[in-house]
Amino acid sequence: MTIYFPDTKVAFIHIPKNGGMSIDRWVTNREGFDTRYRAQPHERIGRDFTAKHASCLEFENNFLKKYPGQDYRYFLVSRNPYSRMVSWQHFWREQMDRLQKMSENKAKFKGQPIPPRPENIYDGSFKNFVREVLKQPTGGKVRHPNFHLLVGQVWFLHPKKRPTWVLRMEHLEEDFKHIQRLCNRDMPLPHENTSKHRPWQEYYDEETKDMVYNYFKRDFDWFRYEKDF
Repeated sequence: MTIYFPDTKVAFIHIPKNGGMSIDRWVTNREGFDTRYRAQPHERIGRDFTAKHASCLEFENNFLKKYPGQDYRYFLVSRNPYSRMVSWQHFWREQMDRLQKMSENKAKFKGQPIPPRPENIYDGSFKNFVREVLKQPTGGKVRHPNFHLLVGQVWFLHPKKRPTWVLRMEHLEEDFKHIQRLCNRDMPLPHENTSKHRPWQEYYDEETKDMVYNYFKRDFDWFRYEKDF
């Protein structure tokens, strides 16, 4: 969720699959800690826009109207694009598992045959997933199911305003201490919405490594992640 702390004039820009749900839970778990603007996932401002994963510019043009004339700082969490790609496949596969289970339970309740699992690009090999996903055009539509993956992490940055803090997913608990001190809250950061899989390095060969690097080169460059591992 996009979160704004008006008392400190700080915004959290939530890039999907980068630990944002843990930060959201950290905020909402604080009793009496309500000095924030938390965009609801169902909230829409304008066509083809979902507030849950707003870019910094969208936040500024939409949410910040509640606080006219107020300057702000913002932070976000970056993640190695190789790791993020593996996480995306497992996230969507787990979503397919959940939907299939719901369909099976519904069929059992009605005494109907169990429906087959729909064909999808998430159940196959990681190589096939990378090939299929990275060739999908979004047409600039946020409602495209893979939009927030395909645009990369740099899409969330403000074009003229650098983030004050870029926390790293790779050592998020340590980096998040900056935010804990800023908010004067020492509550540990919970772990939310994590996918279960082998170390991400094990999923790559030279072909998939090149495909992901070339597609997300702006992410690698801006956030200073290395091509080789």
